[in-house]
Formats: sequence, C-alpha cells, structure tokens
Amino acid sequence: MKRIGTIAIMLAAIVFSALPAKAQVSFTIPFDFSVGDTSLPSGTYKVAKTGAASSLLTLHHTQEKWSAVFPINSVQSQFEAASDNTKLVFHRYGNKYFLTQFWTQGSFIGSQLRRSKSERRIADNAVKEILTASK
Repeated sequence: MKRIGTIAIMLAAIVFSALPAKAQVSFTIPFDFSVGDTSLPSGTYKVAKTGAASSLLTLHHTQEKWSAVFPINSVQSQFEAASDNTKLVFHRYGNKYFLTQFWTQGSFIGSQLRRSKSERRIADNAVKEILTASK
C-alpha cells in the first residue's frame, strides 16, 4: 500500500512539473463568438495554454471575471514559417464567428480547437449556398 502512495506522489510531481507557467495574452474581441458548442460574449479575454503538455486553452473574460477551458490539439503552420504575431483565428459564416486556432509569435506550432457540430452544419450550408449561387 505504501508503494502505491509513493507512485501516486511521483506521478503527481511529474504531471505538475510538466505544467507550463501561464503566459497569458490579452485580446479584445469585438463580436460574440463560439468555441465548440459554447457561446461567448464579446469583450477582453486573457488567453493561455494550460494543462499537461499545454493541452487546454483557457479564456478568461476580464470584465465579467469568469473563465472557460477548452481542449486543443497541435497544428503545424501550412506556410513553413513561424507565426509573425500572437493571434486568434476565427471562422466567420455570415454574422457567426467560431474560434478555431491560437498562435504564438515565433512558433511553427499552433493550437487547434475542435469544430462543433453546429459549425460543421453552418459551414456545409455555406458551401451549398455558394455552389447553388454559382450555377
């Protein structure tokens, strides 16, 4: 039993040592947007990658004092160049915005957020409208 407790403490130490220091970046987002199935209001957000191996993206709304956490995957730059600046990338369909990526300046690797069913449906409908209009 004592050995299991020691192993648990060692694993906890490894996990916590892998957690990066929070480097938060502020963004003012002038429109309401969605991340996955979560709708978020416009405003100023502090954004940081957190969790073991930076597997989570934390959005902290600075005016309303709440945070939301979302799982992320790594994505490599298509342009084989490091990001010029730290940025958020949104997909826009009409007046609906979906946060899709987070990039830090100087990095070839960004963070990709999962697309929701809602975004996939809206994107499919937008493509169908474009194809119909081009006929």
